[in-house]
Amino acid sequence: MRSKKINLLPGPVFIVEEVKKNFGRVPISHRAPNFIKEISEVKEMLKCISRAKNVEICLGSGTLANDLIAAQLYLINKKGLILSNGEFGSRLIDHAKRFQLNFKAIRFKWGKPFDYKKIEKLINSKKFDWIWFVHHETSTGMLNDFSLIQDFANKNRVKICVDCISSIGAVQLDFSKIDFASGTSGKALASYPGLSFVFYKKIYSAKRTVPRYLDLRLYKKSKGVPFTSSSNLLSALKDALNQFLIDAVRFEKIKSQTLWIRKKLAEINAKVLVEGKYSSPIITTIVLPSHVSSEKIGNKLKSIGYHIHYQSSYLKKRNWIQISSMSRYCEKNLEPLFYELKKEING
Repeated sequence: MRSKKINLLPGPVFIVEEVKKNFGRVPISHRAPNFIKEISEVKEMLKCISRAKNVEICLGSGTLANDLIAAQLYLINKKGLILSNGEFGSRLIDHAKRFQLNFKAIRFKWGKPFDYKKIEKLINSKKFDWIWFVHHETSTGMLNDFSLIQDFANKNRVKICVDCISSIGAVQLDFSKIDFASGTSGKALASYPGLSFVFYKKIYSAKRTVPRYLDLRLYKKSKGVPFTSSSNLLSALKDALNQFLIDAVRFEKIKSQTLWIRKKLAEINAKVLVEGKYSSPIITTIVLPSHVSSEKIGNKLKSIGYHIHYQSSYLKKRNWIQISSMSRYCEKNLEPLFYELKKEING
C-alpha cells in the first residue's frame, strides 16, 4: 500500500501549498472594498492569460458558465450550429435544448476528430449565426481544432462560442476573436472547484428575459459581484493564477508528462483512444480489453494510491479509464501503476 496518494484525475486536482495558504482564512464580505478590488485583479489576470476583452467570474461549476452562454444565445434568438464528438459536446446540445434554442446539432463519433470540411461547408452556407463546440473533449482525450473553426467562422461573421473548461491552463489560448468562452477554476488552473468564468466580446440584450443568475449583463453592471460569492475561492484562484503566470514552461511540462505516460502505455501494449495530431496534452484515455473491468482496475489502482478517472458513467459504459497530467507528480512514482496495468491487460 502506498502511504501517499497520487492524483491522476482531471479534477479535482492537486493543490500546491501556495494556493492552500489563503483558502482557510476568515471569509470577507463580497461587498467589502477588498473583495471588489481582488475580483477586479483576478479578472485582469484571466484576461491576461486568455487575451479576452471581458470576463465575468461566477460562483458555480463550468455548467453554470455554459448556461450563461446559452442564455446569451437565447437573447440573440438566431439559428446556430452545435458540434459534438463526446460527452461534453452532448451536454452543450442539452444546454441548448433546455433553452429551446434554434439550432442544428452535428454529432461525430466519440474519439474521432470533427469532419472539418463538412463544418466549413455548413458555415459557408450562411444559415447559421453562431457555432458552439468543446475545445478539449475530456471524455475522450480529444483536442478539437479551435483555430480552424475560428477561421471558418470569422470569414462568415459567425459568432464563436467555445467550451474551454478543460483547456484553460492546459494549452495556450487566444480569445481575442471569439464571442463567448467558458472556463473553470478547478482543473488545469490548479485551484479549488467552485468558480467559473465567461469570457466575451459583448453582452446581448433583447425583449426576452433570462433568470437573474444567468443574466451576464447583471454581472457586468454589478462590477462582477451581483450576488454572494466566496472570498476564499477567489483568493485561492488568485494564488493559482500567480503560480500560472510565473511558470514559463508550464505547457511544455504538461505535454512532456503526457508523452511519457503514452510511451509507457505503448510499452505494455495498452490501447490509447486518441493519438496523433488531435490528442489531448493532459488526458489519456485507455480502451481496455473486454476481459478487463474498468471499475475493477480503477479500484485496484486506488487501493495502492493511484487515483485515476474511471467512475464517470460514460467511462463505465465504454470500459475506458483515463490518466490525467493536470497534477504534479514524479514519473518514477508511477512505475507500479504501469506494472499493475500490464498484469491486467496481458494477464
